[in-house]
Amino acid sequence: MSNEANLSGFQKDCYFSRAWAMLTQEKGWWKPVALCALASLVPIVGPLAVFGYCLEWARRVAWGSTEAPSRHVKVGQLIKSGWRGAVVFLGWNIVAAFVGGILGNLPWVGELLSFAWGVFMIFVGMLVMVAAVRATVYQNFKAGYRAPTLWQMGSHDPWGLLRVWLISLVAGVIVVVVALFLFVPAAIGSIGFFMDLGDYVSGGYGYYMTEAEEARLALEVVGYLFQQFGPAILITAVLALVSGVFVNLLSYCGVALWLRQFNVPTWGRDEDPLPEPVVPEAPAADVPVPPVAGMPTPVACPSCGAEVPSASRFCPNCGAPMRKDGGDGCAADAASGQENESDAAPDLRDDENSDDGIIEVTPVAAAPVGKLPNEGDQEPSADENDPLA
Repeated sequence: MSNEANLSGFQKDCYFSRAWAMLTQEKGWWKPVALCALASLVPIVGPLAVFGYCLEWARRVAWGSTEAPSRHVKVGQLIKSGWRGAVVFLGWNIVAAFVGGILGNLPWVGELLSFAWGVFMIFVGMLVMVAAVRATVYQNFKAGYRAPTLWQMGSHDPWGLLRVWLISLVAGVIVVVVALFLFVPAAIGSIGFFMDLGDYVSGGYGYYMTEAEEARLALEVVGYLFQQFGPAILITAVLALVSGVFVNLLSYCGVALWLRQFNVPTWGRDEDPLPEPVVPEAPAADVPVPPVAGMPTPVACPSCGAEVPSASRFCPNCGAPMRKDGGDGCAADAASGQENESDAAPDLRDDENSDDGIIEVTPVAAAPVGKLPNEGDQEPSADENDPLA
């Protein structure tokens, strides 16, 4: 089963595994991820370019591409795509915040509706990702605001979108757990310092300190905090930066794989209705090849159990004879060959004069050449006149 066969077409409930396979299918796949993480540090244009990088790859995947993220890109095109996706995100977030504010201020049921809207925002957030990819497909941000079309796609397969959302959720939980493992030991080690600092301040020593001593104490506290928590903060920041790019690539690739069910290559104008959803393809499997007519059916070797063609006299694996009765294999094969030849050859004689002009010829047995042992033949007797006998 080839890798391209696994990644092509639409397969339901395989979003994370296929997105992972696409992202990591080439050697050095981590280099674009690291480069995007560094580019995110550039103010404004950096995050826009990284966002556009994710959207452009998602656009190609939605069209049916099975390639990894491209390493040869145009920065200007990426910034343009990222800006288009940011406009789509900003518009829908403003609408969602406005609706949430109205529901939260309703009397009696405001808190309940606000909670329900917060849960529903998970689905809305995934629809906004779909809107950003759709705007990238059409290269027009207006395509990301087609609310009826977006709702039609989301309502067709909401559980698929939820599975894509779980990718980012699981990744976020992993980052939080790693951060806790980094910060908890540092926090435990600083308990004694903060207890001594509290005793010093509460004991009244702070009232007799000059401004210079207060400034020196503040610098000591800051230095201690940086010493204790600095490495943990740095590692967590780098981890969050790299994992953010990695998770965005996986998530938007998952959205693109989800969009394949709507047959993206057949889309018309952005205001046109969606085509009929495609049927999910089953994962490619190895199909057994049926036996060809006339080919010998393999049988098991009585000695080693290997599969051997039925016409073979000896096992090619262990060399053992295939016939247990010890009969003459050549004679048996010749008889079977004559039977097959007589069955296969057509009868060219006239039915009325079938007995006229027919001469029976007795075939002369050919001398065996290079007989194999264990065929039932006796060894040749030694010549009496042979001096070596």
